[in-house]
Amino acid sequence: MRKTIALILTCMIILAGTATATATAYGMEYTDVKSNHWAYQAVYMMSDKGIVKGYPNGSFKPNNTVTYGEFIKMALIAGTGEDVGNAPSVHWASNYYNKALELKYFNSFDINKAQLGSKISRGDMALIISSVLGDVTIENYDEIQKGIKDVTYQTKHEYDITKAYATGILKGYTDNTFRPDDTLSRAESATVIHRLVDESKRELPGGGKVETTQSAIIYPTSGLLDMTKLTPDRTRAVSVHFTNAYELYTDASEFSIKMYREYNGESCAFDHTLRGHIYLIKDGEIVEYCNSVPQYDSDGNYLYYQRSRAEYDISKADYIICVPSDAKSDAAVIIKVVVNPFKQ
Repeated sequence: MRKTIALILTCMIILAGTATATATAYGMEYTDVKSNHWAYQAVYMMSDKGIVKGYPNGSFKPNNTVTYGEFIKMALIAGTGEDVGNAPSVHWASNYYNKALELKYFNSFDINKAQLGSKISRGDMALIISSVLGDVTIENYDEIQKGIKDVTYQTKHEYDITKAYATGILKGYTDNTFRPDDTLSRAESATVIHRLVDESKRELPGGGKVETTQSAIIYPTSGLLDMTKLTPDRTRAVSVHFTNAYELYTDASEFSIKMYREYNGESCAFDHTLRGHIYLIKDGEIVEYCNSVPQYDSDGNYLYYQRSRAEYDISKADYIICVPSDAKSDAAVIIKVVVNPFKQ
C-alpha cells in the first residue's frame, strides 16, 4: 500500500537564545575532534547549538557508541530548541525521555526508560527522527523501501526507517542495507542530527543532495563578543561598525584562506577573499586588527584576494572575522565569522 504524507521539509534551525559566548566549551576545543576529523563540522556546529556536549576532561569521545539517553536528548533539543536539563536523581536523561514521551516521539512500549543507558539501535533512531520531522511526502515510497535489502513491511519501524532514509538523514550502507539493529558512534550521531537541523546537509538515496535556498544561520554578535568593549582603540578603524548579526563558517576554504607567512615572533600573514575589516578573536575579544592589502599581478591586474598581516600569533586565535565596510550605514549587514583553520 502506497504511503504518502505531505512534503514539507522545513528547516529546523535551532537558535538557542543567544549564541555561545566563546568557543572554549565547544567542538573546536575538543582534544579528540580536531579540524581534520571527518565529523568536525557536525560536532562543532551541534556543540555550538548546545545539542551535543563533551566531557569534563575536554574530550568528546567520538568513537563511543551513542546511548538512548544521549540520542533522545540530541533529538529533543534539535526538534524543540529547548533543553529541559538533566534529572538530579534516577537516570540523568529522564527529563528528556519524559518530554519526548509527551511530544509523542515514541511510546513507552517502543522505548522503555530502563533503556536510557543502553546503546540505541538505528531502527529506534529512525523512529525518533521520523517523529521530529513530522509530515512529509515521500515520492516513490514503495520503490525506495524495496531498495533497502534488509527492510520489509514486517521490519519494526519500517515506515520510519524508510522516511529517515528517503529524506537523507539516516544513510544506508554501500551494500544497500540499513542494518536497523546496528548502532552509531557519538560522531556519527552528531552528523545525523546535523542533517536533521540543516536541510542542506542531507544526502538523498543515490548520492543526491537536497536542493535548498536556505541562507546561513544568523547569530547575534553579542553572543560572540562583548559589544561594550568594541571601542575605537580595539576596532582600530573609524569607519567600522559591528552589527549584531553574524554568520558562522567552519570551512575556511569557502574564502580561500591560506597561510602566506607563519608567525615569526613579530608578525604573520594570510591570504583570503573576504572583503572588509579583518580581525582576530580570542576568548570573545578582539586581539588583533589586521592590515589588509589587495593583491595585484606584475601587470597591475587585480588577483581578487587580499593579504592580511597580523602582529598576533594567528595560531592562538579562535576566529577570523570580517566586518563589511558598509556595516556602518546598514544595520542589516551581516558579519562573517570563520573558524580559524590555523589554530593549534
